Amino acid sequence: MNKQASTDNKQRLWYRQPAQTWNEALPVGNGRLAAMVHGGMDQEQLALNEDTLWSGRPRDHTNPEALPHLAQVRGLIFAGRYAEAQEMCNQYLMGVPVHLQAYQPLGDLRLHFPGHTSTTDYRRELDLEDGVVRVSYRVGQATFCREVLASAVDQVIAVRLTCDRPGQLSLEVTLGSPHPHKVVSHDGSLTLTGQWVGDGESRGLVAGMEGPGIRFQAILEAQVEGGQVSATDEGLRIENADAVTLLLAAATSYRGPQDFSGDPAVLCAAHLAQAAGKPYAELHAAHVADYRALYGRVQLDLGGPADNRPTDDRPTDGRLQAVGQGAIDPGLEALYFQYGRYLLIASSRPGTQAANLQGIWNNRLDPPWGSKWTININTEMNYWPAEVCN
Repeated sequence: MNKQASTDNKQRLWYRQPAQTWNEALPVGNGRLAAMVHGGMDQEQLALNEDTLWSGRPRDHTNPEALPHLAQVRGLIFAGRYAEAQEMCNQYLMGVPVHLQAYQPLGDLRLHFPGHTSTTDYRRELDLEDGVVRVSYRVGQATFCREVLASAVDQVIAVRLTCDRPGQLSLEVTLGSPHPHKVVSHDGSLTLTGQWVGDGESRGLVAGMEGPGIRFQAILEAQVEGGQVSATDEGLRIENADAVTLLLAAATSYRGPQDFSGDPAVLCAAHLAQAAGKPYAELHAAHVADYRALYGRVQLDLGGPADNRPTDDRPTDGRLQAVGQGAIDPGLEALYFQYGRYLLIASSRPGTQAANLQGIWNNRLDPPWGSKWTININTEMNYWPAEVCN
């Protein structure tokens, strides 16, 4: 179901324009799968992540030169020749390779809506109470709505497309990845298969490595109500539909090829089969119930401005700009607090990888600090609020 925009924005980040950059997109996540939703009108982009897709491969990082040089390093330290000891440590005692591996983007789901270049009444929002991103706008007399969620219950990302006038939904659907990959379209589905192989250049991440990297797969199924769906060389074409539900499952070979738990094709097929057998209203309801069981544990009310004027009737970027110019907006501070809770719920669930430096969202092959876990402080900082924020 699509939830129309509400005048109650206390639990929403909302905007009157699409995201112009990845950082402006709105995040969804189920702890394992994630997307940054840009909210474009004629061109929508969902930047996809799966929490076990990393550069490199399992290997022994032991430096064979370390032990033969250990005594010499110790001697330099005891002699007070610290700079020389440091230089020798860097040369002989560091692991091979020196740099740790980097968290990787999986790819992009793109939707092209012909004719949606001139629109009115645009709104893009992240509903923190439901854990859902929504986009709505008008083209002529027709109102188009888009809803995106990442379900921890059904282990899929779901995109629901509706229009208040029948037969008005026409779009093209494609999948791509910055990694070597191939896409196969068949009837109402797309299958993307890829593998990390490395480029040998990014910060020395893969220098001297050989052997296969992690394999991954994403499968998208289109459920079309009314209209037609056809496969093309580029993807799927949907024409004159009343409503469309897109279901995306993704997985990697992170757990190894020895059993089915490490076969991304088997994992994707299992998750998609489970989700595809349910109507969207059931997927949505199960997601909201599961998410609210965590998010709904804490409420925070910091009051409002002294003059009691509402501030949440303005877009979030407008409120941020006003605060930067000296305005007082306690409601924005409460919203920011709850947004932090949302991000941890969305990037860390039992059985998933821990939230990394960017939570679970990354669009770069060589992200800052590898978007990895730096356990001297940053991992701890991610989880400091987990118990005190219930």
